[in-house]
Amino acid sequence: MINLMRGELYKLFKSKCFYVCSIVLVSFVLLMYGMFSLVDMVDKEEAAMAGNVGITVSVETNMPEELPIWEQMGVIDLVQMMFSSMGSLLIAIFASVFVCSEYTCGAIKNIVGKGYGRGTVFLSKYFSSIVGAILIELLMLGTILMCELLILHGNRLSGEFFAALAEYVAIQLMLAAAQTGVIVMLNQFLRSLGAGIAVSVCLIMFYPIVTAVINALLQYLKVTINVNKYWVVDMISECPTTNITGKIWGHNVLWSMVWIVLTIAVGILHYRKADVK
Repeated sequence: MINLMRGELYKLFKSKCFYVCSIVLVSFVLLMYGMFSLVDMVDKEEAAMAGNVGITVSVETNMPEELPIWEQMGVIDLVQMMFSSMGSLLIAIFASVFVCSEYTCGAIKNIVGKGYGRGTVFLSKYFSSIVGAILIELLMLGTILMCELLILHGNRLSGEFFAALAEYVAIQLMLAAAQTGVIVMLNQFLRSLGAGIAVSVCLIMFYPIVTAVINALLQYLKVTINVNKYWVVDMISECPTTNITGKIWGHNVLWSMVWIVLTIAVGILHYRKADVK
């Protein structure tokens, strides 16, 4: 198992997909901050031009004054948006390519032919994919904090913020591991690069439709269960950024572990019975 993990980690850091997904995610963060900085500059210029007008007409309205863009979007709001959107999507693409490429190039057949147990082979790929996913998300988080330092000079970073951020990120990384496990299991079933990416992307992008259909079916069957509370992708997007109670912690930890154990059990069971081509 240790030798297999070393080999998988070596392949991880040699994987082009790992670096491409990381670069795309970092570029998206930089683009996001660039767009918000541009909007902020335009707002300031418009406010300065309005102040230079000779005659000012003041009209009382009940409309609230629009806040500056950096006050509308807090740091942790940006972190939440990235974790629940581009972060999840690129992790799904990375895990799909990292797993399915082993089948398309015949590497899995060679590994199994050397006498390694199939369960061990699956676990090594499973955990190395999780390591890659966590590294990608930590790189994304580091880029956001670096942008805060360089663009906003760290004005929004404080001890209280870091305490809330650490708690939120800990939950998100745990959920990201569970999501990656689901993607690895699905791609181990599919074993096709095109099909794996397509199914994984649809799973991330169109999950509200799927969960809505399942909830409607359960209501029709008079089963009072809200699937959104237990589906890992929903848990990623709906995780609160502040005031995370012990109940929220317990729920996320429990169901992350449930998804990880379930995907490992199903993945190993299928892997032992399926042909390796």
